[in-house]
Amino acid sequence: MPGPVSIKVSGRFFRDGPQIVQSMAHRIRREAAEAGESHLHKVLRPRPSGVYLSVSEAKKGRASTGHYRRNVHALDMGSWFLITDSGVVYGPWLEFGGGRFRGYASFRRTAIWIRSQIRPISNRVVQQYIDQLNGG
Repeated sequence: MPGPVSIKVSGRFFRDGPQIVQSMAHRIRREAAEAGESHLHKVLRPRPSGVYLSVSEAKKGRASTGHYRRNVHALDMGSWFLITDSGVVYGPWLEFGGGRFRGYASFRRTAIWIRSQIRPISNRVVQQYIDQLNGG
């Protein structure tokens, strides 16, 4: 019968593994939130056609001021991130609509878009950590 097996591990990953994994996960969440914020800024860009203006304000020659878009931010909540419109009073109406207006669903569509980006973001971040741990 063979004797006991002894394995010796060393290196930064084995010494600092849990902290490295936590740091990596936080960075993935942060980069996903930043990508989502950037995506929303593109979706909510001010347009001369009057998007995000009331009908009375959407007259020829008047463009959106971008007030709503300027209030969209990704906030670090510790173990998760929140992309918010900072409580702009007409935000729910823009998102969900009312009456015959169905809303723009910008945040809901961005959430779907972020889900499609998680794998590439994760792969990139994990590879950077692997390279760093390997002395690169």
